[in-house]
Amino acid sequence: MNKKKIERYMIKNYFIKFIYLIIFSNELFSNSYGDIYGAHARANGMGNAVTAIVNDSSAVFYNPAGLGRDNLVQEYEKKINSEKVSMFPFITKDDKLKNNKVPVKNTNEKVIIPEKKEVINTISKKGFHNELAIHGNLTQPLLKSTGGQSEDIKNIKDSYTGLGLSIDLNNFIKLKRNARFGLNIILPATGNLLALNDVNAVSPRYFQNGRSLERPTIMGAVGIEIWKDKLFAGVGFTALVQGQGSALLKNLELSPKQTTPNQQVILDVKPLINPTFGLMFKWKNFSLGGNYKREIYAIIDPINARAQTAILGIQLDLKLALQDHFTPKMINYGVAYLFKEKYLFSVDVNRELWSEFNFSSAKKIYSEPVFLKDVSNPRAGFEYSFRNSIKFRMGYGRRINPLKLMPGENNLIDFDRRITSVGFSYYFFPKSESIINTPIVLDLIAEQQSLNSIVNYKYFPTRENPSFVASGKIYHFGFSLTVFF
Repeated sequence: MNKKKIERYMIKNYFIKFIYLIIFSNELFSNSYGDIYGAHARANGMGNAVTAIVNDSSAVFYNPAGLGRDNLVQEYEKKINSEKVSMFPFITKDDKLKNNKVPVKNTNEKVIIPEKKEVINTISKKGFHNELAIHGNLTQPLLKSTGGQSEDIKNIKDSYTGLGLSIDLNNFIKLKRNARFGLNIILPATGNLLALNDVNAVSPRYFQNGRSLERPTIMGAVGIEIWKDKLFAGVGFTALVQGQGSALLKNLELSPKQTTPNQQVILDVKPLINPTFGLMFKWKNFSLGGNYKREIYAIIDPINARAQTAILGIQLDLKLALQDHFTPKMINYGVAYLFKEKYLFSVDVNRELWSEFNFSSAKKIYSEPVFLKDVSNPRAGFEYSFRNSIKFRMGYGRRINPLKLMPGENNLIDFDRRITSVGFSYYFFPKSESIINTPIVLDLIAEQQSLNSIVNYKYFPTRENPSFVASGKIYHFGFSLTVFF
């Protein structure tokens, strides 16, 4: 091989490695906002342990089978109707009125308490089986690390907002069973619709929070009542993006420093749809639920790239790939029990199959491997119905760190978490003379996540990539406003 061919081979080999270094320096993966914090304030107040009981628009996220159950207004109506019968089962004409609260009725007739009658008539007449929910969430992660304060640690922006919608399918088809279509959209409050990031692997990066969450969660589902008031099933989808692209780079100088060549990039992106399945069973005061979600991710592969060097005018054909925002396959199952119609207890287990993560085709060769493990996260919730219109909640959960500590150059970090939350709900049901003529539910939550300290030792620590200690806390406040129509 002559000297010129050797020179061309060395330049080509160096250039390929250089392109991968400046464009694809690290692989990113994360859960979604809903997985880390919650998709609805009502569920978040119970530690997100709602797989067996969810019945609002957030069922699209937690368990689509919940769309086949009675919604909050229907539950309230049935509860009031059952109370008025049990409190005064037999009122005769000879019975005397006490405090003018019980009207005279014939024997065995149902009795309506006057102060509740207006509410029942208003609800029954209009139905209110559809709902629209708007929610906002302010989160403040505070991360400490001795390994350097990069922008990914100092300026974490996790706040997000969302929209939920459920439509009763009996409005269009007489199914004689509860059946609803639901839609749930969660968006980053930064205004970014989707952010794909390439970062320096040496700089400590927050694994399941911060910029790795900047993407929408778009979910839809249909839930139906299979066995009257007992068995429910649902099927849905989660969407992200996939596509392919091409890039043309011209007059690129070979240099260890970052350069900006003349370039043209074309990307074709379309939705990537993955299914979700759910089941729910209710027997008297017990409820069971299960939910299965396929893994989702954003992927652009291949990116066919053609580059031209400034030296010797060498033309190079490269194949690149982007893969980001990986959310693992999930299996959720839970059980709940309602005690004395006032105390609701719920327990969930969330199984996340992180070990099924695969690198993009570009990273399999040029990136340091990352090792992820499957984890099971327990969650528990409690709800107390102070009145029919006021409810208090509290929740507790654990999130296990799926990322094994690695002593190499990779500095992705995550933590075992202890999560506590409290919540409050107020149900407003209008009377006939009220200005507002639709039921409204307001939910508020406050949450704290404690991030257990970790120590990441390096085989060969350097000033740029030292061993480090990291810990932190996350404070989360949220609300949701649900309107029934």
